[in-house]
Amino acid sequence: MKRILILAIAVFVFVSAPVSANPIGKAWHWVDTHKELLAANALVVASFSADAASTRYTEAHCPRCIETNPLLPGRPSSAEVWGVSAGYSVTVVTLNSLAWHYAPNKTIRHIVWYFTAPVVANEAVYTIPNNVRAAGR
Repeated sequence: MKRILILAIAVFVFVSAPVSANPIGKAWHWVDTHKELLAANALVVASFSADAASTRYTEAHCPRCIETNPLLPGRPSSAEVWGVSAGYSVTVVTLNSLAWHYAPNKTIRHIVWYFTAPVVANEAVYTIPNNVRAAGR
């Protein structure tokens, strides 16, 4: 009985609290007002992850292939490839977030695509297809 009473009080406090005091409400409001930023960041992370995965695939299927990224050795380990991919992702996500936060108005917030579009285009059109082609040789 005591547990039910505590649960009922907790539910009442959680449901009756205003949205501004509700952490789930705050998180949902943030997601609702930052959809474009979230989409841009998701595309960046997916692009760099696909590049890292295709690099590892190529290394496994092409023993004579070497990595051309100057930040990596010729035959990098999995940790090195994914570490550089994570570093690139964090850099672009940070630039997107700063541009979004400091944009003087909502129209200028579209600048996040200035960082995102070239990254996604380069990865999708050039880097990943070249990795896969190299593995097929």
